[in-house]
Amino acid sequence: QNSPLTRNLNSSPARRKKEKKMTTPSPPPIPPAPHPPNGHSLALLTALSPTSAPSSHARHTAALSARDAALTSSHDSYGNLCSNFARILGTTSLSSLPPSELTIFQNEDPTSCLQLHHDPTSYLQLRQMAGLLLKNSLVS
Repeated sequence: QNSPLTRNLNSSPARRKKEKKMTTPSPPPIPPAPHPPNGHSLALLTALSPTSAPSSHARHTAALSARDAALTSSHDSYGNLCSNFARILGTTSLSSLPPSELTIFQNEDPTSCLQLHHDPTSYLQLRQMAGLLLKNSLVS
């Protein structure tokens, strides 16, 4: 009786453990944390938002022009804006932004930044809008 099953049963526990280790795949490596969105893109997104501060129609129009320019001027600016929309979509709260990017956002749009600090749940709407703009940017 020298079948593979009998041989496995008759082998030493250390050998069985070694054989088992050889067949067990190692877990995949943990990917690095994604980069956070930049403050400029967040300010652009809040200016494009229909729920942003009703400061002026000119601000919204300028934001539309800036978005269109970023999407059409070069491959780098298109990729940068799409990446930042995806990063905003993947960021769960304003508190997860690095202080340097939060300062940029505060300087460019203090009213929206203050609103987001007072009502953190409204960040979900910005994330949804970022996802919609990302989708539109990728299909057009």
